[in-house]
Amino acid sequence: MEPASPKHGWFERHIGSNMMFYDTGEKLAEIDDEGRGKWFYKNGMVGLDYYNAPELHAGQRYVVYSSGQELDNGKIKPLTVLAFFDFLGNGVVYDHFGNVRIKYNQTEGFVIDEKIGVPGRWKWHSLNDPPILEEVFAEPYNEGDDPCLDNLLKKHNKSQTSSYQDKDDIMEAIELDNILKAQAHKLRKKFKPFQIRMKALKINEQFSLRVLDQTHIYLLLRDGRTSLKLNLGMVLITSNIVDTATVDVASDVVTP
Repeated sequence: MEPASPKHGWFERHIGSNMMFYDTGEKLAEIDDEGRGKWFYKNGMVGLDYYNAPELHAGQRYVVYSSGQELDNGKIKPLTVLAFFDFLGNGVVYDHFGNVRIKYNQTEGFVIDEKIGVPGRWKWHSLNDPPILEEVFAEPYNEGDDPCLDNLLKKHNKSQTSSYQDKDDIMEAIELDNILKAQAHKLRKKFKPFQIRMKALKINEQFSLRVLDQTHIYLLLRDGRTSLKLNLGMVLITSNIVDTATVDVASDVVTP
């Protein structure tokens, strides 16, 4: 995946600012020369940390922390991570005690907290829908387009021309043929984004989240007259899709 608006991201737009302040003088944000940085609460605690993930091909991550000043029946709530978002299309929001409220991955999302809305699942797009049987015409395949597919074809052709001396050879040929057919079907599937009902939630007194669709996921920081807005939305690069898989997001969201 890739950011929906990389050139218009909040941190990218403010490269060179180095440091920003609230109108009351407290430090609001830090931005480094690479466009990474932090947002701060007025008490000086880090509210949002935007950094390069150490894992290969993981991109960047956003982590939202609590301020350490929220109260619950007169007691200060635990200082903790309240939300996490990455460049692989994953996101999750917690309460102050680690309970998941809402989460999503590249394929779908799940609302758990009844304060957000009726608990349930939504899908971003149609790539994992059950197949629809229809007459299709496959484009001719040129050798060298896909090395993995070339190897399968060579094995498949070799199996077809063999004498099938035993049943194992026959079963292997059938299995390879099924793999090729399934792969060809998935590559022909068209990407269709779905319209979903907006999800809006208050993360804490300063941060809130609005989910409009996969490309428009807004994280907002408001404190007095200060207001910052960050688009966490991601775009699925459909030309790079070679296979699809369904993950049960109700039980777990695959994240680093």
